[in-house]
Amino acid sequence: MQTDLRTNSALLKLDLYCRGARIDDSCHVEDAGGRPILRTRAGLGSGLEAILPGGEWTNIPVAEPFAQESPYLVHHRDGKFLVSLDGDDLCEIKLSPRPGWYDAETTSGKQMAKIGTLQGTYLGVYPGKVCEYWTRDVRDNCKFCSVGLNLGHDDADEKNVEEVLEVVRRARLESGITYVDFNTGHYEGETYLDLLEPYIVAIKEQTGLLVGVQTPPHSDLKRYDALKEMGVNRVSFCFEIFDRDRFVEVCPGKHTQYGLDRYLEAVEYCASLGTGN
Repeated sequence: MQTDLRTNSALLKLDLYCRGARIDDSCHVEDAGGRPILRTRAGLGSGLEAILPGGEWTNIPVAEPFAQESPYLVHHRDGKFLVSLDGDDLCEIKLSPRPGWYDAETTSGKQMAKIGTLQGTYLGVYPGKVCEYWTRDVRDNCKFCSVGLNLGHDDADEKNVEEVLEVVRRARLESGITYVDFNTGHYEGETYLDLLEPYIVAIKEQTGLLVGVQTPPHSDLKRYDALKEMGVNRVSFCFEIFDRDRFVEVCPGKHTQYGLDRYLEAVEYCASLGTGN
């Protein structure tokens, strides 16, 4: 296996995900045409949107506390953005371009970047309210999650189907997206798929783009048959941890509401749909 970070961009990408990077004061990302550094975009973690050597698109954590202890540093010198490790330059990176439509408004008057944002080369949309694990009297949100700290600041709090379609069309035209990803949190009554289905149907019928969804696992597994019939191309379940004890510790709400076995059952069921079984 090639382990030289200078020549293995995939390994560098993974290590940057895990360790983040410090960002030097010499980096003026937006002034250089890059995308703004946000703590959370569309309900998904984000940071410095960049392109590594070999065309590896990534987002490098730079805002989180752990990133401030990283051995990686992003700095700007002689017109170039560079990544160094322990003081030695590894490679030049390119900034992911900021799309012009970010600052445009929908016909309803909302900034398009608060409806959907680019994650690498696809459009991410968080169409619902904040995950209810963040709104209980005793919070039981996942310990790695920050969506409750950011949703409503980095994202609009309500996004109707027409607003999302406007942004999808603009992103397709100007940014060349081929894929739209929807993300939700936990809602009592398992209403997350009910929420997403009108968006899915509209995008599939009017654009034909690839669509993915990430939600908690629904108790009625036949709902995933219905998603497949609607044309959903990807389903994922945000459970992160296979170790049962760590799952209980890190994801208390998910443990109480669903349990790790339910996540694994949903993954297995959806995998069987993909194979035609």
